[in-house]
Amino acid sequence: MFLEMVACSWAPAVLILRSARPRPPLREVCRQPGTVACPAVVLASIDRFVDDAHVFIVNEFQGYFPVLLVHMADARAFGGAVAPAWILPAAAGRWESATDRVDRLGLAVGISWMALYAARVARPDAIRFC
Repeated sequence: MFLEMVACSWAPAVLILRSARPRPPLREVCRQPGTVACPAVVLASIDRFVDDAHVFIVNEFQGYFPVLLVHMADARAFGGAVAPAWILPAAAGRWESATDRVDRLGLAVGISWMALYAARVARPDAIRFC
């Protein structure tokens, strides 16, 4: 669970680092796997948070709100977002290898989500939520 929370916090950090100058043109950025993985994780986390918040509100605020934040970092949701974000550009021949530190960091974030996804699918009972 700790690794999922750490990987969840690095995805927006990579996007912030990528937006700093000097940065490559947007066309090049969209072809870098590390930079492509991080928006997928951020969008999946927003989707997951909205779904969990909706359930929390519908159930009339029963439960504990920090549990909502813990459930948000789910490797199945984020690993499932990184896989198509990498498969589609690779299949279209638009994949460029990591050339700078920021993209390599994003690549590490994406690889960590794929590894956490594989671990979660292999042993779903190994990591339990609160």
